[in-house]
Amino acid sequence: MIVLRGVHRLHGRITALEEVRLEVARGEIVAVTGPSGAGKTTLLRLVAGLERPDAGEILLDGRLVSSPRRLVPPHRRDVGLSMQHPALWPHMTVMEHLEFVAGPRAGAGARKRMEIHLAALGLAGLADRRGAELSGGEARRLSLARALVAGPRILLLDEPLAHLDPTLRDVVLGHVVTTAREEGMTVLLVSHRPEDLREISHRVVRIEAGRLPPAPAEAP
Repeated sequence: MIVLRGVHRLHGRITALEEVRLEVARGEIVAVTGPSGAGKTTLLRLVAGLERPDAGEILLDGRLVSSPRRLVPPHRRDVGLSMQHPALWPHMTVMEHLEFVAGPRAGAGARKRMEIHLAALGLAGLADRRGAELSGGEARRLSLARALVAGPRILLLDEPLAHLDPTLRDVVLGHVVTTAREEGMTVLLVSHRPEDLREISHRVVRIEAGRLPPAPAEAP
């Protein structure tokens, strides 16, 4: 579902990613870990279409979406993205955030999905609260609910457990796994805490200085 072929990304004179090769199968949950500045967030932004690679290609479900000469915009990639620092609309309520993502044609089914995600993430009592009034942890959970509500084929999560206490970490991870399995989502998430992700991920890979280790060779 996600393929990166020799992806290279520069930020000015700094190499953020170098010759990154990664494949994520349909329905797989893959965690990328590594120290701050290793390139984890850049990797997600490239897959989401928020940045363009300087070299290499990115394919989603077999379709070329990113290369130095091609960039399919995020809204045409069928991805849900939740970043570590949520970009909420301060004047909108929690429910209005989800309604905006679901679109004007959303019916009763979409409304039910919104309520399920809010309840599962502990936000049901905050539906009328504005984005500017949320704490860091509440904003983080709203960002996740917003990414899930449209039912994307691919879910991209940047530090999904940031600003959450241990109890809420279990709640968030449990809801992500349950939703991904029920809806057949492919999940790529990044965190600097691999111990939080090993139990829910099919694979954990580590990025160092913008490079991923080569994939293991198949047995003969």
